[in-house]
Amino acid sequence: MIQKRAERLICGAMSSEHITPYLTRLHWLPVNQLIKLKLFVFVYLCVTGSSPSYLISDVVPSSTYNTHYLSLWSFSDRIRLHVPKTTLSSGDSGFCVAGPRLWNSLPRSIREALSLVVFKKCLKTYLFA
Repeated sequence: MIQKRAERLICGAMSSEHITPYLTRLHWLPVNQLIKLKLFVFVYLCVTGSSPSYLISDVVPSSTYNTHYLSLWSFSDRIRLHVPKTTLSSGDSGFCVAGPRLWNSLPRSIREALSLVVFKKCLKTYLFA
C-alpha cells in the first residue's frame, strides 16, 4: 500500500491506473519480490558462512544431509540445499523451509556467485526479468 502511494506520488499516476508499468520504469521490485530478495540474501550469507550461527544451522547442503554437517562447505555443496519436510502449511513459511526452497529454485549460475555484490546484481536482474 505504501509502495503504491509512493509510486503514485513520484510519477503523478492516478489512483485508478495500474502501477506495474510505473514500478518497472522506477526500477522498483514489488513488495513480494523484495521479500524474496531479502530471503535470498540471507540464505547466501548462510551458505558463505557470513551469517550468525543460529541461521547457518537452519541451512543444510543436501549432499551432507543424513551424513554429517560440514562447518566449511565446499563450493559444490552450495548448489543445492536440503528442504525439510513439514506437516503443516504454516511450517512452509519458516526460514529453514522457505529459504532452501527458494534457493534451490534459483538458476545455478546465480547460486554460484563468488561475492555478495555479484550475487545481488545477478539476483536483481533475475527478479526483474
